[in-house]
Amino acid sequence: MPQISGLLCQIITGKISGAGTDGDIFLGLCGREFVIDSKADDFERGNWREYILGDPPIPNGPTPSIQVNNPEFNDPRSEGFPLDSVNLDRSPVYLRFEPKDRDDNWNLATAVILVYTNSFFKAFMPPSEFDNLWLGQKMGKVLFLTKEFVEGGDTPILKRVRELADKISKMPD
Repeated sequence: MPQISGLLCQIITGKISGAGTDGDIFLGLCGREFVIDSKADDFERGNWREYILGDPPIPNGPTPSIQVNNPEFNDPRSEGFPLDSVNLDRSPVYLRFEPKDRDDNWNLATAVILVYTNSFFKAFMPPSEFDNLWLGQKMGKVLFLTKEFVEGGDTPILKRVRELADKISKMPD
């Protein structure tokens, strides 16, 4: 199977009062974790961010995209543990929230992870029933992304991702 060349991690923080956080977010994939953070004020109420890990997404992919902090340590192609697409089904794909303190909570509206191997390979997102989730020390800190998509069918995956993001952005505050 081909080596994973890049990831695009789309995270939308809820619009609910108190939804934002200054805590840390981690992406688990293929048996390791990546830190999802940038120089921006990430994960504030109503924020929609797309983070790049490794190579940029496929041509004409979603924008705007943000390069993560410490890209040399948050790269699926890293020499210490390059990720191979064969391992995608061998461990769960998840987001983990590490609160800043005991009272820090975060409301996740949705998340989509695009995996590519020089072209689109697979996408992961929450189950269809998902509709905002509070994460924190007192309520759990992990969301498993159990719904998978591959390119094909009537609607390309990138179009599906954009439609979902547009729907969420139109939700009332």
